[in-house]
Amino acid sequence: MTTSREQLCRGLTCTAWGYFLLYFDFSLNGISLLPDFAAFVLFLRAIGLMEEEERDLALLRPLALALLVWEGADWLLSWAGEDLASLFAALNAGWLFYQPLYLTVQAMSLYFHFQLFTDLAAMAARWQAEGQGLDRRLLRLRTALTLLITATAVLTRLLPPGRGWSYGVLTALLVVSLVVAVLLMLGAFALRRAVRDRPLEEAPPDRPS
Repeated sequence: MTTSREQLCRGLTCTAWGYFLLYFDFSLNGISLLPDFAAFVLFLRAIGLMEEEERDLALLRPLALALLVWEGADWLLSWAGEDLASLFAALNAGWLFYQPLYLTVQAMSLYFHFQLFTDLAAMAARWQAEGQGLDRRLLRLRTALTLLITATAVLTRLLPPGRGWSYGVLTALLVVSLVVAVLLMLGAFALRRAVRDRPLEEAPPDRPS
């Protein structure tokens, strides 16, 4: 029978690899081989495995499902050389429907990642060794990710396309995002080690139902 500790470790593994899929990509003829929607499949799996330990995670399930549908639809359209923005533009509904939807999805994404790492930090505070400071590291990563998502969403819309300086700004944001993604993965794996290596007699008590 799978123990609660084993479930937590598997959930944290799903979380870490979810961020890999979200920020690293390889494409073939314009088709993503590591689509973003697959990341949300892993996040949903992680929520299912860890929600007994941190019940606030269950509140993120509807957001993960909505983001999965959005990213999945965008990926399916890429097989036809299109995306959601071009689809709504073809329907003359860009500003009426796509822009409000895009802003809503960005807000959902921002909240999802912010709350996910808030919950992971709360778990780390219970499981980490004394003086490890893993919870504070996860909270710093949460803040960095929140700022990056906000900056990327805003600058992508505001900066003029095709300009050398705007390309440089967005490239710099991408590089920083990749660095933060690696740190997010390492943070999730560090929490997994803390859960796995905590002596049984020192493990946090079961949370009340």
